[in-house]
Amino acid sequence: MIRRIYFYPVILEGNLYPKLQIQILKGLCNDIRPLHPLALVKNVFRRSGTVAILNLFEDRTGYHKTKPNRTFLSNVVALLALKVACEKIIWVRHNYWPHDLPRKYFRQDLLLALMQRLSTKIVTHRELGAIQSIVSPHPIYFEGNLPETVRDIEFLYFGAIKRYKGLDRLLEVWPREKSLHIAGSVRDPDLLAELQRIVEARRLDVEFTGRFLPDAELNALLVRTKFLVLPHMEDTMIVSGAFFHAASFGANILARRGDFSSYLQTQFDFVNVFDGDDLSNVVSQLKHIDPRRVVEELRSKNGAARCFESWKQILEL
Repeated sequence: MIRRIYFYPVILEGNLYPKLQIQILKGLCNDIRPLHPLALVKNVFRRSGTVAILNLFEDRTGYHKTKPNRTFLSNVVALLALKVACEKIIWVRHNYWPHDLPRKYFRQDLLLALMQRLSTKIVTHRELGAIQSIVSPHPIYFEGNLPETVRDIEFLYFGAIKRYKGLDRLLEVWPREKSLHIAGSVRDPDLLAELQRIVEARRLDVEFTGRFLPDAELNALLVRTKFLVLPHMEDTMIVSGAFFHAASFGANILARRGDFSSYLQTQFDFVNVFDGDDLSNVVSQLKHIDPRRVVEELRSKNGAARCFESWKQILEL
């Protein structure tokens, strides 16, 4: 019996994922709490039936880069405290490696090894050849009735604009005759200037909304979108929340070929993949699948009922 769940993090800026998972888990446990040092100390003598569920903990080595040793040690202490205070630790792994860390970083290797050792179970949102895990469906962002809207945004990119997202490479080969709406905040002024130079030099039809969009505003864009573009250039991520968010509102997907997009293509008919140089050819042959079919297909595999049953098995209820 699960008496209590400590969930991390309960809030993630610009991402509804924690809220979605907590809503699902509330059907299995009515006592879900954020991680707090004092609460863990009090729980040491009542650890039976207590589970810690950790999301994105593998990324914490990259926090506070000016004090890497202190950051690393605080993470180690937190993990050891969880092991003492909780009967089980379930690690939901979202990334192979933090996006902004060098690929050779001994502190990260040590953290991953420790998490592997201390975790009771490791959960991922797709099957991975290199990592043994329990596969649980990624929750989706909307399961209501799709509003009747005109899909007048042909291609949309949304989310934080960073180097690894590959927008610069995308714009270098983007078809001039196709419009692209880019919505997201960018904190790197050099990257922003580079994107603007490419758009101007190639005379691209790009509409740019350079800020973080609240959920209501983003969702209003998604119900008008035919295709979400995922141009990610690197392989550190296991899944992308942007895919599940956009497809929840019926958007088709156009993604750069990679480990994740190749997996998606085997699972969903509405996913289209390009390599880079063949982008214009792929775009010219795109077939838009009706949004109602998109959400039907997505909900059949990632709906709340499927997620609930998966967590019921993981928690052994």
